Amino acid sequence: MNTKLPGWILAVLLPCWCPSTAAVTLAEAVDATVLKQPGGEIADARLSESRAITHQASSLFARDPKFVLEHYNDGLGSSDGAREWNAGMQAPIWLPGQRAARRAVAQAAAGQAEAFTRARRWNAADLVRARLWNVVLARARAEHAEAATAETRRLETAVEKRVLAGDLPRSELLLAQRETLGRESELLRANADRGAAEERWRYVTGLDEVPVDFQEAEAGDGGIHNDHPGVALELADLERAIATRDRVRGERRASPTLSLGARHERGPDGEPWNDAVALGVNVPFGLDSQSAPDVAAAELELLRARAARDKAVGVLEENLIAARAELGFAREALETARRSRRLAEESLGLQERAFEVGEADLFRLLQVRAQALEARWDERRLELQVGRGVAACNQALGIVPE
Repeated sequence: MNTKLPGWILAVLLPCWCPSTAAVTLAEAVDATVLKQPGGEIADARLSESRAITHQASSLFARDPKFVLEHYNDGLGSSDGAREWNAGMQAPIWLPGQRAARRAVAQAAAGQAEAFTRARRWNAADLVRARLWNVVLARARAEHAEAATAETRRLETAVEKRVLAGDLPRSELLLAQRETLGRESELLRANADRGAAEERWRYVTGLDEVPVDFQEAEAGDGGIHNDHPGVALELADLERAIATRDRVRGERRASPTLSLGARHERGPDGEPWNDAVALGVNVPFGLDSQSAPDVAAAELELLRARAARDKAVGVLEENLIAARAELGFAREALETARRSRRLAEESLGLQERAFEVGEADLFRLLQVRAQALEARWDERRLELQVGRGVAACNQALGIVPE
């Protein structure tokens, strides 16, 4: 029985059988982190508030109208048969500009929702960048420790052979073995740190994979602008405070009330019923003493919003200065580390040749090797610190991976 599938069937099914090899991107990691962070319903609540205020501003009446029903009789008094029924509706009407003020508040609430969404993604990008570079550095440290352990094991094997051949005393082998144990201990610690960093990455993002293309392009030497997510959020709150202040100022006087009703009455001693229609307007005085607390509270909230915006801008500018200074230091330190590593490698080569011909002891070789290994790690660590510094500068500028 021939069980071989036709080629065209394999061509269709093979992509389904093969696991996806597409690596996660920085933007996808940010999106995943946003979904895991609390507070996502706040933006929806802001939009709901905006729609509710807009719906209110589109209403026929400024406030909820009232239906009034009154009945009077002299049953507890003279009992002459006097009766009166009053029925009507009281409808608050809009003041000039009141609808526009409410719509401005609704628009500000919608702006708050949009700004909150942007700021939330920017904050998620900060978490992603921090956890990502912790993983990158931890993995690099583990790789360096693994390479150092492998080199030390090779040296131990070479020393053991020379001890067995009688070229070196056994004390040299013990020294080499202690060095190997020390490197293995460092490797265990590095692997534990790497595992912890990867667990924190999974906890924040919900992803098992780490972006392969994690290096970011430097944005440039720009500054903090109003479109920065952190600034835009504070500006949206400020716009809301301004709109609310303007609404409160425009509503110092309560809305006039239009009354429309009917009266059905009769006098005493069985007089016939009389009907009448009533039309009236109730106009509040709008005393400053009554509206002053609301106006003062709105002004206070506006001042707080302005102070919060100025403080946020100051913090962001300070963070940007610090990030650029750290990046500049890392770049300068990297150049020094590269020169130091070249010198350490050259010194190690000389010391290894001297040890092979018996002109140097193992202790001195291990010292020089340790210096070379440290110089290699310093160079690699600073290379990664430069990349991390670029990411930190981009974060400080409000740039979110897309």
